[in-house]
Amino acid sequence: RTAYDCAPKRFRMQFLCALNRATLAEAKRQNDCVRGNWQAVMMQFPEMGLWRDLRDKLRMKAWAPEEEKKEKSSKWDDDEGPRASAWSRTWRERVRAVLPSGQDGAALPTDPEVRRLAAALWHDVVEWARNDGDAERHLQLFTGEPLARVS
Repeated sequence: RTAYDCAPKRFRMQFLCALNRATLAEAKRQNDCVRGNWQAVMMQFPEMGLWRDLRDKLRMKAWAPEEEKKEKSSKWDDDEGPRASAWSRTWRERVRAVLPSGQDGAALPTDPEVRRLAAALWHDVVEWARNDGDAERHLQLFTGEPLARVS
């Protein structure tokens, strides 16, 4: 925990993401059963609860049903699964317009269009989190250190 607290704030979220992915991999490998040692680790990082809550809220925004199906059917007959929300479909199209398909190669993360797209998506998520997503507190995980004053 000390290394986490002493690390520059901009790197802390990367650590939490890696830790979350490790626990998800453990759960998947063990049929949703995580060893008891992980409980002690998670107790050391209460920020993990905020991160998981934000992920769940984003998942609900991305897959939220916006319109009811025309005809109600049994849940056993529903082969389509969850549908992407209008918000998700809009962003999917924007990403497709900027990024090449897998067969065409990859775009560099330094590409100006990719950077503008990432910034626009992040600004959209932040605006949603502050207004409609009830996740203002969650955004504090992504803030940086205040700039040092040079005298």
